[in-house]
Amino acid sequence: MPSDLWMETKPPKKAKTGNRSLKFTRPLSEGDWERFNFYAPMIRVMHLKSRVFSVQTHPIEYVSINPAVFAAFNDYAAEHKIKSFLPRLRSAAIHLDNNAFAKNTLPLLGCFMSPEITSIDLLPPRNPTVLNQLISQNCPNLTTLNVPNGALDGLVPTLASGMPKVTAIRGELASAKSDLPDFLGALPLLQSLRTLVVDCHTEFSSLTTAGGRFQNLVDLNIKAFDWKELAKLFTHLRCGFETLQIFLHNPRQGDHSVPKSYGFQKLINALGSNERLATTLTKLTITDKRQETIQFMEDLGDPFPPLFSLKALQHLV
Repeated sequence: MPSDLWMETKPPKKAKTGNRSLKFTRPLSEGDWERFNFYAPMIRVMHLKSRVFSVQTHPIEYVSINPAVFAAFNDYAAEHKIKSFLPRLRSAAIHLDNNAFAKNTLPLLGCFMSPEITSIDLLPPRNPTVLNQLISQNCPNLTTLNVPNGALDGLVPTLASGMPKVTAIRGELASAKSDLPDFLGALPLLQSLRTLVVDCHTEFSSLTTAGGRFQNLVDLNIKAFDWKELAKLFTHLRCGFETLQIFLHNPRQGDHSVPKSYGFQKLINALGSNERLATTLTKLTITDKRQETIQFMEDLGDPFPPLFSLKALQHLV
């Protein structure tokens, strides 16, 4: 857009943190769109953040976009019946950790979304209701959702009904145990879900295939803290996994206990006795780089014979 359309406001010199803001100086005109309209159909990826870190200035300075900018775009789109400014957009990163910004901006973002979007990297606000409307109404072909920083807990129950084609979810479960049932209860609503990458900071034994859940889930990448909890998981979660990646975290802060070898053996036994895995699992990866693990593995001898029942297994790492 033309340089005379923008104005940048700077923070006071004595301010400890820098928050610059970009806003329009005048109404949009037809001539402002010439360059934008030329490049817009070529844009495939969009990044929208409530605060953009400025590495060229103060190390804690952020640049924000005034919500009035989005309002101006939204009004222009409505007036000229423009469905999307970025009609060929395939991927979007929307990080709205500033809840005030999200509240004022989310309802105005529909004109930037595209029905061709298949992947969204999302850091949602506390109340994702408006976000649900934004995605369900504008992204009918969404297949991949990436959600960092523990934001999955309250998000999936809200979005599940609006994401019928999602096949992959990657994210992190926070430590709040009370949020876990909502998350696990909503996941089965995603009937097309094939890939789940999840970082669990809490127990997850209630993740189960009972009642016909997760019938299409074939790829699981899970991070946890305890071998025994993982063994319980694969006792109840009997999916036809093709790829299974298991990563054990470092102990929780303040927990200096050495992991027990029988916990690892229980996990191997649970995997070997899982009948669904016998004919489907082709790749199994188990990762634990702690020094304690190396020590207790020496006490196990050969823990892997139970895996001989996995007839389709081709790669064991």
